[in-house]
Amino acid sequence: MASYCLFMKNDKEFYTKLQERDPDIIIKMTRSIINAIKRKKEKVEIFNISFKDGSELIFDIDKESYFNFLNNAIKDLVKLDEPEMYLLCAEIIKISKPKRKYTKNVKLST
Repeated sequence: MASYCLFMKNDKEFYTKLQERDPDIIIKMTRSIINAIKRKKEKVEIFNISFKDGSELIFDIDKESYFNFLNNAIKDLVKLDEPEMYLLCAEIIKISKPKRKYTKNVKLST
């Protein structure tokens, strides 16, 4: 099931917003992908778009594209210069960095 429902005139309107990096679209996509990564989903349906003529489009992203999108989204989020966007950026960075394995301190005898 898609995370967000949109109503638009036609598919050209959606792809234009996507190409122009519309802030609302980027924020919704970013939140959906972050949730998909946390839930370890292979694919996330982000938008269920209904058009004026009655047709529908489901916009989804595969797991292979998650980090590519998030890396590009950071630049767009920083440009918005709002506190909430910086929190999203911090979450992206936290998810993107590999987890470190901690070991106990071991003293070597000499």
